[in-house]
This record gives sequence, C-alpha cells and structure tokens, in this order.
Amino acid sequence: MKKHKHSGFTIVELLIVIVVIGILAAITIVAFNGIQTRSKAGSVESLLATVEKKAKLYQSINSQLPTAEQFYYNQAIGSTTTNSGPAEARLDGVTIAALNSGSPNPQIGSTPNTNDGTRNVRYVYQTTTCAWLDYWDYNNNRITTLGTTPSSKRIGC
Repeated sequence: MKKHKHSGFTIVELLIVIVVIGILAAITIVAFNGIQTRSKAGSVESLLATVEKKAKLYQSINSQLPTAEQFYYNQAIGSTTTNSGPAEARLDGVTIAALNSGSPNPQIGSTPNTNDGTRNVRYVYQTTTCAWLDYWDYNNNRITTLGTTPSSKRIGC
C-alpha cells in the first residue's frame, strides 16, 4: 500500500493565522485613531496660540483687546475700514469662521464643532481687557466653556 503524503495546512493552523492577523489589525486601528486625535488636538492648540498672540498684539498696540468685529476685519479703533488696524494683528492665514455679531458678546465663529475644520475656535469679546477662546476639545470630544475642564482659553481675564 502506497502512502500519500498530504501537504498543506490544517484548518486549525489557518484559523490561528487568521486570529493573529485580526489581533494585529485591531491594534493598528486603535493606535491610528489615537494619533488622529492627538494631531487634531495639536492643531487646535496651535490655532489657539496664534489667535491669542494676535489679540494680545492688537491690545499692546491699541491699549485694549479688539472686539470680534475689529479683530475679524482688522479695523483700527473707531474705524470701519478693513485692514486699517495693525498689520501684525491680522488674521491672514488663520482659519476661523465668519463673524457673528450677536448679543451680548459679538464673536468670531459659531459654536466650535468637530465636523468642520474652520470652526474649531471661537473668539468671544467681553470687555476691553477680557476675551476668551472657546474651542473643540478633541481629547474629551466636547466644546470648552469657561466652566469646563479644560476651560476656554482666557485672554486678559
């Protein structure tokens, strides 16, 4: 009687390989999601720092923080002419949403959210010495306010 030599893998061996590949894929997906969140959070932090520096620069030149309208259109104090304010404080190249002239605090940007990259930061003017920046907190998946932790970034308050 002739013995046939069977070559190949058993079903158990194939299942073990499939399970190992599945585990590695799951680890990779979880690690990738964490990287995306950290990247988005870093982008918002950079945007916050830029907007804060420009508001403080406007304040150092004009002795007061800009209103949302002055900031958005870079208007000098008492002027309605666009870009009549200090060139260093212009928001050129800074991506934030359009001006909302609502009451009581005019603001640049609508409610920050995760779906629209242009609305991650909102400048809210309170007084000539106090404003704040609301932003989308990717780490906690929510909007910051003055009452949350972390809270909105205060400028001069």
